[in-house]
Amino acid sequence: MMRRLWSTALLLVLAATPAAASSEFVETFDSGNEGGWTFGPPGSIPPAGGNPGPYLDSGVLDTFAPRLRTTVSRSLFTGDYRAQGVTSVGVDLNTFSAQSTGGRPLALMLIKDPGTPGDPFDDTAAYFLGPNIPDVGDGWLSFDYLVPSEDTELPVGWLLLNLGDSGAPANHTWDEVIQDVDVLQFHYGDPTFVFIFQQWTLGADNVRITSSGAGVCVRATITGQVGFNGINEPPLGDVGGGDSVVMTFLVDSENFQDGVPGDTRGYEIDQSSFELTFNGSLTVGLQDPFPGGQTPFFTLVDGFPVSDGFFVSTSPFSPGGVPLEQAPFNANLSLGYEGDTLGSLDILDALGTYGFDGLTSFGFNIWSIAPDNVAMDMDFEQMTLKEAECDGRPEPPDPPVPATSPFGLIVLALIVLLLGTAAVRYRSRIA
Repeated sequence: MMRRLWSTALLLVLAATPAAASSEFVETFDSGNEGGWTFGPPGSIPPAGGNPGPYLDSGVLDTFAPRLRTTVSRSLFTGDYRAQGVTSVGVDLNTFSAQSTGGRPLALMLIKDPGTPGDPFDDTAAYFLGPNIPDVGDGWLSFDYLVPSEDTELPVGWLLLNLGDSGAPANHTWDEVIQDVDVLQFHYGDPTFVFIFQQWTLGADNVRITSSGAGVCVRATITGQVGFNGINEPPLGDVGGGDSVVMTFLVDSENFQDGVPGDTRGYEIDQSSFELTFNGSLTVGLQDPFPGGQTPFFTLVDGFPVSDGFFVSTSPFSPGGVPLEQAPFNANLSLGYEGDTLGSLDILDALGTYGFDGLTSFGFNIWSIAPDNVAMDMDFEQMTLKEAECDGRPEPPDPPVPATSPFGLIVLALIVLLLGTAAVRYRSRIA
């Protein structure tokens, strides 16, 4: 039987906090390991025995304090918690064997690494001591922690720890840590205590992070015209040259994942909202179910002063397209603009209409097998970003259109090359 555990202090905060819409990501280990969760080597993901199904098995650990932590620096579990509106994190744990659990609290640790991954001595952890870790025989227990990411001062119950010298002042403030969480960690015991070494066998499942749903829905609408179509199989095979094309989808302004730090930010596309429509009648959506471990993103590129832009891809790092319901085809959009087009990676700052003013390159096509194997090419005409109806909220009026060059978007070919990504077919055009 699973029990959900909250600390008393957190429950009081929860009771005093108004309910709000929220979104939750849960790593169940069914089809991947977002964040690269580990207890340290060795480890495995057995197909059964979790809560339920697959889970992360620690193997036999020989340590004074096990640490379940992320190992991928940029994932859905890390980044700017304030910008993401993070409200809570949690995990299900099981202690299969241990010589003594000793009534240790499970400490949630948010760790900031100031860009020096090889030097742990300048890192700072903000931590909170929660309920005790599971005893052998307790089975799966669920631990959840509220994270007051909106607070600018150290919240009640939280502590700061200099990981290089626990007796010295912390290297960073709460405000600095919460806006740059590089490692999310669940520490077996108070991190300021020293425990005896012993052997452990542990399990983790359903690692989760919840963000507030206070974001604004934005609809992207891209229009164009089919240049040529080499697809024979219907329904895409029924599209002819000269047919109009409209790509449209919704994103939430608070549901994003940073790619290249400071340069790209991918907003998760609402999969059910994605439509690629030809001549106003033939519509194709995304592959359903979407491939495991993949997420469709609409990404902004702010590469000032070199190049700005947008792209649609399964990665917030580089373009490449998204799989359509008619396999094996993928829809690609990539728009490159002059470097002063975007002022930030906030999609709400990018609302407006984008055409050829400031456009430096574009790719608008359908490919199969590989991005350079274009099966249908389309001429880009215009893209509009506007607030839209979402979750029952009324659709607001159209945003003003910039008088000169648009605010802008897309992928800088330089970023793509530096990241070593697959080539995307670009068509250049001089405005």
